[in-house]
Amino acid sequence: MKLLTDPIKVAFIGGGINSAVGYTHLSSIRLDGKFKLVAGSFSTNKEINYQSALKYNVPIEDTYSNWNKMIECIKEKIDAIIILTPIPSHKDIICSILKYGIPIISEKSLAASSSDCLEIMRLAKKENCFISIIQNYTGYPLLKELAERVKRGDLGELLQIN
Repeated sequence: MKLLTDPIKVAFIGGGINSAVGYTHLSSIRLDGKFKLVAGSFSTNKEINYQSALKYNVPIEDTYSNWNKMIECIKEKIDAIIILTPIPSHKDIICSILKYGIPIISEKSLAASSSDCLEIMRLAKKENCFISIIQNYTGYPLLKELAERVKRGDLGELLQIN
């Protein structure tokens, strides 16, 4: 039985050490200890995939060069999958995962077109599956501080923020 105090076990698809977003998202999920990266298919490049697993402290036996194989092997061991691949690949990956009923957290944007988004949402509704889009910047301490100051009225009446 999963306790509320247990970290949410996640797998990454994409986000290898050579990507623009991988380490940033790993750092973000580690901020409060509520998430734990336990598996990944970080890259189709075998060496980058392996080096990413080492850097991210993911067991090699839970590291896969093929995300479809990873899902088959770890679907019972994880609580969610985080999609960090280039946006044009999101639709196919997300639609495949939805069939397993695994919750999905997608790096912004959800998909490359509104028609892809609609297809994803129709399938998510049919499969009754959770999908969330992350905006990594919301985890920045500066933005959290700014939000608190705005709520308290410390900055007066704001007309515009750039």
